[in-house]
Amino acid sequence: MRHFCLKEVGIIFLIVLIALMKSPTVQAADISLSAEDSIQEAINQALTGDTIVIQAGTYTEGLTIDKSITLRGEEGVVIEGDGEGNVITIVGDGVTIEGLTVENSGTEKDDAGIYVREGSNHVIKDNVFKDTMNGIYINKSTKNVITGNQISSVSDHFSNRGSGIFVYGGSDHTIEENVMMRVQDGVYLESVSNVHLRNNAALGSRYGLHFMFAEDIVAEENQLKSNITGLMIMDSTRIQVLNNEVIEQFHVRGFGVLIYESE
Repeated sequence: MRHFCLKEVGIIFLIVLIALMKSPTVQAADISLSAEDSIQEAINQALTGDTIVIQAGTYTEGLTIDKSITLRGEEGVVIEGDGEGNVITIVGDGVTIEGLTVENSGTEKDDAGIYVREGSNHVIKDNVFKDTMNGIYINKSTKNVITGNQISSVSDHFSNRGSGIFVYGGSDHTIEENVMMRVQDGVYLESVSNVHLRNNAALGSRYGLHFMFAEDIVAEENQLKSNITGLMIMDSTRIQVLNNEVIEQFHVRGFGVLIYESE
């Protein structure tokens, strides 16, 4: 058996180090698209960490994002669905979507402008949702930030609309500074934990905030105006409601805050 001396070991280490330094590294890139380009094709070709910058225009296509990238719209970008299913579907982890107007989802109860299917650490910010059943639907996902979005649902009676932000399962979300108008529920949380809702506005809807089977929720400094009921809390535990403005319930059977079998 051959024994290496310290000098030989040092030479081998130096050779390996030089080889690593000379190896090409893959760096995140900015990819710019115009209205003639396909966003989905750009997503398919993008590498982890890339940013796709979309120039103004209307892009009529449904999108699926399955890698950790950023989708950023310049002013005037519209992503228009075909009225079936979700406009944008996220699978995987670490996706950021910002600065888009998202329109025309399907009208089934789980359809959405942006649908998050599991994964974690997504950021959805500064988008506008129009004529989407649910604006943002988060399904069994964790550690997401949803901020600065403006959301309205389909033009129908509130019983036939979806929610502004619908979260089912998962945990550890931050939902702040969103405006939701003419939806069924502004924010609907079911079977979730550790969610912080701050400085959101829900206007002209059934319930401003609606919690079911939820735990460890903080709702503070939200404006809940002209809904049937401001906050509906059902079968939930450890809910903190702090410094919210709940005003002008528009139905004779409405409440500012209704708590049912909760702690």
